[in-house]
Amino acid sequence: MADEIKAVIQNKTWELAELPPGKKAISLKWIFKVKRDAKGVFEKYKARIVVRGFSQVMGLDFNETFAPVVRIESIRIIFALAAANDLHILHVDCKNAFLHSISDVELYVTQPEGFCDTEFPNKVLCLNKSLYGLKQAPRIWYLFLCGVIVGLGFVQLEMDSCIYIRGDIIAVVYVDDIQIVGPTMMKCEMVYKELAQHVNIKSKGPIKSFLAIDIIRNWNEHLIALNQGAYIDYLVSEFGLIDAHTVSTPLDKTLPLLAAVPGEKMCNIEYYQRLTGSLNHLAVFTRPDIAFAASKLAQFNSNPTAIHLIAALHVLRYLKGTRNLSIIYK
Repeated sequence: MADEIKAVIQNKTWELAELPPGKKAISLKWIFKVKRDAKGVFEKYKARIVVRGFSQVMGLDFNETFAPVVRIESIRIIFALAAANDLHILHVDCKNAFLHSISDVELYVTQPEGFCDTEFPNKVLCLNKSLYGLKQAPRIWYLFLCGVIVGLGFVQLEMDSCIYIRGDIIAVVYVDDIQIVGPTMMKCEMVYKELAQHVNIKSKGPIKSFLAIDIIRNWNEHLIALNQGAYIDYLVSEFGLIDAHTVSTPLDKTLPLLAAVPGEKMCNIEYYQRLTGSLNHLAVFTRPDIAFAASKLAQFNSNPTAIHLIAALHVLRYLKGTRNLSIIYK
């Protein structure tokens, strides 16, 4: 918590002020999280101070909110190119990303719990820069980082606005995660040093995980494999299938996947939608072998029956038995 407040102060994110008449201070909240890598290995405990953005008013506290992120198809193409051409990939993390960008409207927030100024307890904080939780925070961070990268001579692609190219170097951005792709690690590190002059970033070395995807590289075989075994393990635990038997196919052909009829036993709709959403995520990212099953089950999201739930859990049992399957680029 102290580190988070220290980062906020160093970035001059806010300053003490009197709340102007007619203005309302938005409350803050502490969020605590255990951060793990794509293999599920503990990295660190994380505390973040966020704005309760749900209380913001459209047109008064924010205007536009849209911020693009790199498409998963683009990420897979980058890995395929890297494998085929022996390109190096440096993984860069932006520290306290949203605190870099200038606030686009005049906003006031309450003082954070545990760090209230004892001399001026009734004052509020005027935001000079963006803060996590604000509805517009992702957008103004994207615009800030885009301006920095383009200012370094990179050209933004039209087909994917989160990919930038300069000569033989490619920069791929997903919010605060950046991949720097180049023919040598020295060239990648040169770009990292250029970025570090404008943004508080940290090098994580050659890429090993990205968006909870475990990345395995074999230079001798010119191979890159993408796997989400740790995420599958999490889902197996989350949906109570730790002791369940595995199956050999994604769909059980004996289960009729038909629309619900009156009197049929229904299942918890939120539970079912969480499961099918997770299956769709896997199908899109690293497990195309369950794409048909995930798509078929998602058709019943609005009115799922007990049979639909059994079929969805069947897919998860299949994934449990094939957790080590990977997409391989060579």
